[in-house]
Amino acid sequence: MSDNYNNTDFELENDSGIDKRTDHERKKPVLLISIIVVLVLSIIAISYYAFLYQSDYEVGIQYLGQRQYKEALYKFQDVPPTSKDYNNAQSKINYINGYLLYEEKKYSESKEYLGKVSLTDEYYNETRLMLVQIEEVLQAEELTRQLEHDDEGSLKDAEKELEQKIREQDAARSYARTLVRLQDKFAAEFKLAELESTEGMRKNLRNLNDIRQEMLDINYVSTTPEQPLYEFKELLNAWMNNRINVLQGAIKEGAPSIVESSLQIKNLISDGDKIEEEIMTEIPNLKRTYSY
Repeated sequence: MSDNYNNTDFELENDSGIDKRTDHERKKPVLLISIIVVLVLSIIAISYYAFLYQSDYEVGIQYLGQRQYKEALYKFQDVPPTSKDYNNAQSKINYINGYLLYEEKKYSESKEYLGKVSLTDEYYNETRLMLVQIEEVLQAEELTRQLEHDDEGSLKDAEKELEQKIREQDAARSYARTLVRLQDKFAAEFKLAELESTEGMRKNLRNLNDIRQEMLDINYVSTTPEQPLYEFKELLNAWMNNRINVLQGAIKEGAPSIVESSLQIKNLISDGDKIEEEIMTEIPNLKRTYSY
């Protein structure tokens, strides 16, 4: 009889242990789910506060990258003039306004905005393509208007005038591009000369003279020549003459290198540096004006 009681007690103890383990195992998934929920909420909170403390310009860039143009526009307009990002924000505003008007086929208005996009803007290449397309559309529209109102003789004159205008635009663009290319080529050759000895400088001098002569020989023909191009060429010629004189002077002195030349040569270099600054300021204007 006593043995039966002992067996019953043992069975009760075993049942109690099983119940405890079952409760513990039931609690594990609940605990895991709780941890996951806390982690998700933490990530959401961190992301929210990171977004909250971004500058208006940074938020605008995010919106723009997602093609949410109106939201981006509002953010860029909120960037104050005192901000380091103000100029970039203004460029983005011009890009967005120009793009939206372009999509609405309001090409003349779009052109006004796109023409103000900064050359250093990451959207400048896209802007330049839109400007080229706009110019083609506007020229076609002008021709269509003339078709509607002019007789056959006037139409031919208009076609010739438009063709001539396009040729002159192409000629001016090509001329500007060539001048800038030669400026870059000349500057690179002079940089090499600064590293050379007297003997090496003689070869650089010949190359510099050849580049300058190539610049002088460029043929630019137009019934309405672009004055800014002639002014840029004169500036370029003055700078090239200066650099050639520097090399000739250093060679004549027998200086080991340009940097070790006399004070007179160094003063001449300083004069050329000022001209070069003007040239580098003018190049972005040429690229903007002639769309290349």
